[in-house]
Amino acid sequence: MGGGNLKSSVKNSLSNLSCKGIFLSLVSLLFVLVLFSSFFVSTFNGVPHFASGASDVTVEDEVTLRNAVNNAVSPTVIILTADITLTDSALTIPASVDITLTSTANGPFALIGSNGYATIVVDGGSVLKLDSIIVTHNIGSTGSGVAINNGGLFIMNSGVIIDNTGVMVGGGVNVGVDSSFVMSGGVIANNTALWGGGVNTWDGGSFVMSGGVIANNTAEDIGGGVSIFSGSFDMTGGIIANNTGIVNGGGVAMNVGSFTMSGDAKIANNTAGNGGGVYVYTGSVDLLSGTVSDNVVSGNGGGVWVTDTNNVADFEKLFVGVGVIFSGNNASTMYRIADGHNEVYATQIKGTKWSSPFTNGYNNYDISYTVGEPLAFYNVAVSGSYASSSGAGRYLTGLPVTVNAGTREGYTFSSWAINEGGITLSNSATATFTMPANNVAITATWTSTTTGGGGSGSGSGGSSPKPSPSAPTPSEPEPSTPAPSPSDNGNDDSVTAFPLTTVIVLVVVVLAVVGVGVVVVLLQRGSKV
Repeated sequence: MGGGNLKSSVKNSLSNLSCKGIFLSLVSLLFVLVLFSSFFVSTFNGVPHFASGASDVTVEDEVTLRNAVNNAVSPTVIILTADITLTDSALTIPASVDITLTSTANGPFALIGSNGYATIVVDGGSVLKLDSIIVTHNIGSTGSGVAINNGGLFIMNSGVIIDNTGVMVGGGVNVGVDSSFVMSGGVIANNTALWGGGVNTWDGGSFVMSGGVIANNTAEDIGGGVSIFSGSFDMTGGIIANNTGIVNGGGVAMNVGSFTMSGDAKIANNTAGNGGGVYVYTGSVDLLSGTVSDNVVSGNGGGVWVTDTNNVADFEKLFVGVGVIFSGNNASTMYRIADGHNEVYATQIKGTKWSSPFTNGYNNYDISYTVGEPLAFYNVAVSGSYASSSGAGRYLTGLPVTVNAGTREGYTFSSWAINEGGITLSNSATATFTMPANNVAITATWTSTTTGGGGSGSGSGGSSPKPSPSAPTPSEPEPSTPAPSPSDNGNDDSVTAFPLTTVIVLVVVVLAVVGVGVVVVLLQRGSKV
């Protein structure tokens, strides 16, 4: 039920009150009031909708909206009460004004752009704050969601920028000459452009992201989520996920300028030809902390692709701090670092968390690298083992593999039979070999120690237990005990804090119940007269 329907229910309940059914009507009204209060508080609690000292203007159509913008005296809050479709041009925020666009409680409402134009243009020297507004275009229309020009500033606290198509750059947001975009919340999704499906900066434009989500955007060339065509991108938080750079740069594409990632920022599940998470052509990229995970490319650099010279990455363009986590990234081929690159690696790459099973970042899955020894996974099959963990599995060439025969009642371990792979193993129940560039299959053989027994083999004999499977069956998980909250001091006299929404709803309930009681008493007194 939307905010508008709830308000209608309140009005209908009030108008239907009568002496005959007043008690039941008041109970119904109480229920509606509780629902409406919950909706209102959950929508607006904690969101800075109105600037201090700002004047408020309510608009309901394109004419009143354009008039409010053109006549704005900074700062002004413009409140949409309905969806508004623009015709013939963008909504331009004039120079040197400070405007906040938001919606009434029964929103958010959509601002729908005109075909061939950006929905909103933030002009030089002006400030636009977006809060609880949907910025979009009709299907088939073209135009960025928000275009910022000549020193303008766009601040996105909440809301959604969705389903826009940039003619060339910046499907969701295009940050122009010396302009700025600051994103602390909200969602930029399902936008498309040649460069920068979600966001594009150029000619000195800057983008600062501390929160929010940039997801499911597509670039026909580079930068599915964000394209730094020329400028800077400082990401201290938020998520860039599930974006596609059809050629390069699924999450972030750095053409000219700088990109810094820190805090708890996440770049995940993006896809591209090269550079699934981050694509670096020129400029510099400093990854100080955060997560780069589960990005996939058909070419090189699942996590990060850096310009190369003669197939060797230009190492100085990328710095990875110790706090960065790489995991689950994937590319066409994996490599082991060449010995000659250990020194520069130690200088530029401080991270220690890499996609399994790698122990350094120059593996092409995490950071683009196409020299050194190509690697591949091969299988190890172990038969006749009685160990809880036999060592069977998939391994990279050149890595050590340890196999275990375990112990078998009534038998002693005899030797390992090499069925496939051409390796050499010691006659020890626990043995180690280096994984070759092919599959390996081995069998543990046993000698009976029972009276009158004799013989050897890998199968069962007498009452001996059956061999355990190569991978042990996981036990049932124990119920987890929740970790204490930061305020938990271990005492039983802790006080539970009620959220603001609960307090407001309880107040409404109490007031309504008191009102019902008063009316019932009055009715009873009236019946006695």
